[in-house]
Order: sequence, then structure tokens, then C-alpha cells
Amino acid sequence: MGWFSNAFVFAQEPHWKALARSGIRCAGIWGYKHRTRDVWLAALPATADENLSPFAMDVPTDFRTDGSVAPHALDRFDKVARALSTQYLDLCVGYVHLTLAVAQRAGVPTFFFAADDEFRDVGCRANPNGLEQFAGKFPDFLVRYGDRRLTVLVPDVESLQSFSAARLERCRRLKDVTVIAHDAPPPPLPSAPPRSRRRIRATSSAGADDLARWGTFYRFPVELWPPAAGAPGEVLGLGTWDVWDGFDDNFEVVFRGPSKASKR
Repeated sequence: MGWFSNAFVFAQEPHWKALARSGIRCAGIWGYKHRTRDVWLAALPATADENLSPFAMDVPTDFRTDGSVAPHALDRFDKVARALSTQYLDLCVGYVHLTLAVAQRAGVPTFFFAADDEFRDVGCRANPNGLEQFAGKFPDFLVRYGDRRLTVLVPDVESLQSFSAARLERCRRLKDVTVIAHDAPPPPLPSAPPRSRRRIRATSSAGADDLARWGTFYRFPVELWPPAAGAPGEVLGLGTWDVWDGFDDNFEVVFRGPSKASKR
């Protein structure tokens, strides 16, 4: 895996102490606020490394809620994960459970993103009462959830390696699940040069556009970014090649504490 980053994003101040008492097993909770905007960030890394930012460590993807919030969405993800039997869907399930838990404990709408330059590009929006949207792109397939429906898109079935075509057929038989499969690889996409401030255009459309924009970095972190938090490129550099530049100047620590479950 190359560079990697993730964060929970809030446009309202979360209840930090309630989040710290949530029982989520993590190395700790790092809370930040933008110095001039009403934007808060949280990092909940599964493990800590003093040489790395907490936003560069993955979250505890094995965490599971009790399923009482967003049962329909969780059921769809669980069934598709079983049908496809791939580690990438397991990641999706973990990210959804954790985002729902953070939103419920923090008491405010919550956005989570995770992306690297090799195999994942994920955005997830939830509120204390349920899952709003999810989109995740992996090496050879894409998953979306919204309006109580989960969609699996495969751009090139012949080169599929994450799971077999036979497993994809199992998904077709699942309720509220749509499978879209193509027989050609996605076309190349022009990108901004390194260190450029030129933004990668965001779009919320799916289908053919998913194929056309297959190679876009930070696509779903930008597309699903909460509008109330301002422009993602201005806040964190998402959608540019200068992601996280200026973070130390723009954000300050407002909370630091271990999770209740991590105490010994």
C-alpha cells in the first residue's frame, strides 16, 4: 500500500467525551478543529505509531455495532460480503459499522473517508439515525449504497480478480442489490500534475461516469463530502494533489484521549 489517509469529518462539534466512552477499540481519539471554519476532524486509529500521523493509520475495521441502527443497510452489506467473499467488502462492512457508531456516539452527522493510491477510495455519510450514502472503489469493482439500494459495478469482468464471476451472479439474486457488469476496461483519465493546485472535477453521477472517472484519486471523499463543511479542496486539499498540505497551520487539537476500551 502506498500513501494512505482517513478521517472522520463533522460540520458540528461532536460530543467528544461520549465518543471516548463509546467502547470502540482503538489506540485513542485525536480531535481537531479548523481555526477559522466550523469543521472538526477525528482520528480513531486501530494502532498508534509515533512516527506517523493518526490520520495515516487505518481505523479498527473489525468493529461491529449491534445492528440496531440502519439494519437494512447493514443487512445488504453483510449479504453482498458473503456472496462475493473478498477482503474489500469486509473493509466496506467495517467502515460502515464504524461510521454509524461514531455518528451515534458523537450525536452529529458524520462523514468518513479513506483512500490510498493503490486499492481503495471510500466515502461514507451517516447520521445518528442511519446510513445516508456510501461509495467505495477498489482495484476492479465499485460499491455504492443509497436510497436503500446497494450497487456493485464491475468495469471489466474478464480481468476480475477480487472474486469470481460466479460469485457476482450470486449478488444478482439478492434483494435491493443491483449488479452492473461491463466487458471492457475503463478508459484512461487525464489527471492534474503533481503539486498542482488544479482541482479534480467532482461529480455525483454514476453508471457511465463511474467508468470514465475510474482513475480519479480521492473521488468519493470529494463527492460525498458534506456541503456544510465547506469545499473539501479548501479544507483539506481533497480533489487536488496537495492533500493535507497546510493541516498544521489550519487545525488545532481540541480533544485527546484514549478510548474506554483501550484502557488497561
